[in-house]
Amino acid sequence: MNLSSLSKIHYANYAHLAVITLGLIVSGTLFEFHLVSFLFGLTNIAIALYAYRQISTITKNISNTANIITQAVKDGNFENRQICVNDGGEIAELAWNINDLLTR
Repeated sequence: MNLSSLSKIHYANYAHLAVITLGLIVSGTLFEFHLVSFLFGLTNIAIALYAYRQISTITKNISNTANIITQAVKDGNFENRQICVNDGGEIAELAWNINDLLTR
């Protein structure tokens, strides 16, 4: 199976969520309940869910940008632009630079 880097991170995040959840369940049922370890586990789950959301956003933006490039190259459609970029930083810069390139 030839997965992209983002897909691999997605699956690793799923595994991370499963291990943390299982660890919370096992530690809560087999050992004494400790509020601190429970809060750390919940915080870890919240961070993993945030990472999942960010990975989904990045994947969507990269896919949209790739589709615009494909339409420009394959179909000669240089009028298509990406107008809604849900991320900042390098991904947004890439999308806006491609828009500028297609304008010229």
